[in-house]
Amino acid sequence: IDSRNGLEPPDDGIRPVIIDTHNAHVERLNLSELNSLRGKEFRFPAIDKCRPQYAKQLNRDCLAPEVLQLKVGAQVMLLANLDLENGLANGSLGVVVDLGTNLVRVRFGKGPVVDLEHHTWEIQNNGEVLASRTQFPVRLAWACTAHKVQGLTLDRIICNLGQTFEAGQ
Repeated sequence: IDSRNGLEPPDDGIRPVIIDTHNAHVERLNLSELNSLRGKEFRFPAIDKCRPQYAKQLNRDCLAPEVLQLKVGAQVMLLANLDLENGLANGSLGVVVDLGTNLVRVRFGKGPVVDLEHHTWEIQNNGEVLASRTQFPVRLAWACTAHKVQGLTLDRIICNLGQTFEAGQ
């Protein structure tokens, strides 16, 4: 967004998401941004229920992190549809405004401040739950992989596609 072109950046505190092709780059960018924030870091471990043979699949397929690291001021992405009428959909961006032992409070855009509740994701086969993860439904979102944002509508992005490795990526 360039104010020289008559487009003013939104004043909601949300920065463009950097889209990258590699998980390692995204993790490094997100942790660097998190570490640059002042204040106490809170760590929220997920509650996983699964047989050992499904642990890798759960970590690979579930968008919610095994351990969610947050500070007040962290930019996050919502990972579930919470309230579609009020714009709280999978992919909505927000900023953490308050944290506690079991509290994650996020302001989404210029919209509402929401106290998040835990959400459960399941891996099923023919109706049988093979694995589940319960976690707050957000992840750090200064940067995301092209794979993770596929199908989402994001208002502001910066693409780092210098190391694409798949056709169509």
